[in-house]
Amino acid sequence: MDSETIEVGSTFPAPPSQYKYFSQDNLDLLEGLPTDIPATKEAFVEWYNKTKGEDIDVDLRTTLVKPRVDWILEDGYYSAYGELWPLKESLPSLKESGVEQLYPDDLPDKKPVLHSLLRTILMTHFDITRELTAAPPPLNADPLSRVRDKIEHIRLTGINMHHIINELRPMQAKETLNYLQQQQQDKRKTKIEEIKAKHEEIRQNIATLQQASAQTIERVTKKENSLNAEQTDTTIETTNKSNASNINQLLELINDL
Repeated sequence: MDSETIEVGSTFPAPPSQYKYFSQDNLDLLEGLPTDIPATKEAFVEWYNKTKGEDIDVDLRTTLVKPRVDWILEDGYYSAYGELWPLKESLPSLKESGVEQLYPDDLPDKKPVLHSLLRTILMTHFDITRELTAAPPPLNADPLSRVRDKIEHIRLTGINMHHIINELRPMQAKETLNYLQQQQQDKRKTKIEEIKAKHEEIRQNIATLQQASAQTIERVTKKENSLNAEQTDTTIETTNKSNASNINQLLELINDL
């Protein structure tokens, strides 16, 4: 097995080795490719080595060609990282997989079957435990003859349970999506309630500030009116004193005459 095959089979495979040929220079080269080059890999490699002065071991005319979607649709599958993937995902039946099916096909709800199969596994496991604690068989007998069929039954039952669980995956995905949507809806409702509560708190604070501002303006207005009244009385008294002084000065001038 070569290194590239091992790399493809790894958990996180690297890109195919052909990725280095997908460059803008090579794409431009193909656009201006002479038409007299024979349609063989050897002819293209020889021409490329002479033109670019670089070694290459692939024919870019086939390596850089776009995938034929019509071929993929016709075949019904595509290749990725060394594996063939069908276009339409389908779960093969137990009969198609060569496994005995322990339940009928026409069941509207297969969830109760899971409970029955689980009870079967538990009871079979109990029977195996009871067989193992019984008296040992004769020396010429197979020691596992009494439990081999039960172990196979447990394996078969587990495969049937796994198949039913795989059939319920779409329902599980739907319920999971509904649960996530309900969570998002509940979070949004909670946020809306928090925004409404904060809005009401801000509105009450504004009303309190408006009331306090009105009371402050009222007190300041009364104080200004009081100051204005005192200032008016002082001005009148000063004016009267000035007028009296002017009259006294006029009388003194008359007496001097």
